Amino acid sequence: MPKCNWPDCEYDGLESGGQHVSGVFYCWDHVLPRLQEEVIEGLKKLPQGECHISGSLLNRLSRLLESRDVGCPHKADIESRARDFQIRGMKVRFLIDRHPVGRVYVQEWEFDVENRKAEMLSEELVESEFKRSGDDFLCPECNEVLDITAGRALCQCGFERYHETHPKGW
Repeated sequence: MPKCNWPDCEYDGLESGGQHVSGVFYCWDHVLPRLQEEVIEGLKKLPQGECHISGSLLNRLSRLLESRDVGCPHKADIESRARDFQIRGMKVRFLIDRHPVGRVYVQEWEFDVENRKAEMLSEELVESEFKRSGDDFLCPECNEVLDITAGRALCQCGFERYHETHPKGW
């Protein structure tokens, strides 16, 4: 079993494992701190303001961000749909298109890399296949209010629509 490469770590490889960061193994206790170090090193090399983030830095940033609270964009979504990156110190802002069932939102996120805190700053609905009444979405078949989540839209009339990642949408 691999040993953790974090300085002075006593992980012996017999417990629950870890991950590789830049090809080097770290135990679970040290994966995120190492990712954080590498993202900070990468951000210091980029200009402040708008910039392009790609490749290994985007991979590490998205892994670090995905480890945050529920509701944060997933790694694959960040890598494929995040855009308009702006760096301000050790904070990274970006826009991302989110695609819950039947709708498209643009969200603006800010990630404080030093404190590993993510915050959604804004969310705007840019497209919907459902009509709206105030904050509610309406059933396309009977115009009643839908019971709607990110993964599915249901109505008492029997209408249902599922996101492609929902098990019923496969």
